[in-house]
Amino acid sequence: MHSLSITLLGRMTIAAPEPDRLHVLAAYAVMGTPPEKGFDDLARIAVLLCGVPTALVTLVDDQRQFFKAQAGFDGGCEAPLDVGFCPLVVRAEAPLIIRDTREEGHANNAAVAEGGVRFYAGMPLRTAAGAVLGTLCVLDRQPRPEGLTPGQTEGLERLAEQVVDQLELRRALIERERLIAEQRGAAQERRAYSQTQDEIAASGRDLDAILDALIAGAMRAVPAAEGGVLELLDSEELEYRTVGGTLTPHQGVRVPLDGSTSGACARANEPILLADALLDPRVKADLRAFIDLRSAVHAPVNSGGKVLGVLKLQSSKPDAFTEHDLELVRSFAGLATVGLTEASEIATQRAVRASEARYRAVFDSAIDYATCCDVTA
Repeated sequence: MHSLSITLLGRMTIAAPEPDRLHVLAAYAVMGTPPEKGFDDLARIAVLLCGVPTALVTLVDDQRQFFKAQAGFDGGCEAPLDVGFCPLVVRAEAPLIIRDTREEGHANNAAVAEGGVRFYAGMPLRTAAGAVLGTLCVLDRQPRPEGLTPGQTEGLERLAEQVVDQLELRRALIERERLIAEQRGAAQERRAYSQTQDEIAASGRDLDAILDALIAGAMRAVPAAEGGVLELLDSEELEYRTVGGTLTPHQGVRVPLDGSTSGACARANEPILLADALLDPRVKADLRAFIDLRSAVHAPVNSGGKVLGVLKLQSSKPDAFTEHDLELVRSFAGLATVGLTEASEIATQRAVRASEARYRAVFDSAIDYATCCDVTA
């Protein structure tokens, strides 16, 4: 293996790699993106400043180097980590100038052997937090024993700072869009919950209307849900009492407590986030295939510590739900408890009234009979 003789603007050693720093790039969502004028202009200015034919804005993660901007280069938009010199800059977290790649021990590097690179100068793209994301580099097919002038070196450093500013602006815009999406999602969740409450209040305590509103509201609040069901506990089984979405054809299905995550949820009286039914031993294969289940969120519906059933939202895709989705389902399960309790109270009151009516009818009939007998006597 050839030894590396690299001039790091006066330093001759390369710092050990820090792989964790390379994951910082994910926050910028820039790897693999199309060209952008702001980055391309900076690469072109670097060419003019240094009097070289080629400049690149190179971003380096733990798998590849991606050329976000190119000037005078037609070698594609990415390269492995063992090609060229930008990964060395990222590892060293310092500028790097190689005046003659062949003379300084890099003849076997593909960028030299196949690409003909004889001169390289790269400036690290360093964030305010100290992470190095890549380089702004200039290349030449001719060696440059004189390297860069002090003015060119300073200019290249300042251009690298401008590249970082462009990246930070990009990240700020992405974060802004994320926050806007979160706010919209939260507003949608509040509307879905409030609408469900209103529909339950307007149901006249009709159980079917309450449960239909509940399933519809939960699915509005959790867009990843393809199907929803309220499973009511009946001895050692759960019955699909109210269904929505892809589970609509399965109304009335009865599922044993053993062999499903809904059953595990009911037994433990605890919510469950099922990431992938293919990998979870609690889910029987025949049930999984029957209802097209890959991932789900389950929340117990209980009253006074007693489990009445399980509210479940599911998807045919793995990892469709988050912990936040699970919390939403738990809140809707609370509405289900209220709805079931009110409906049960109404049913009890109706039963009492019916019993009283029957008693009154029997009592009145007895009075009539006794009066009739007295008259006859």
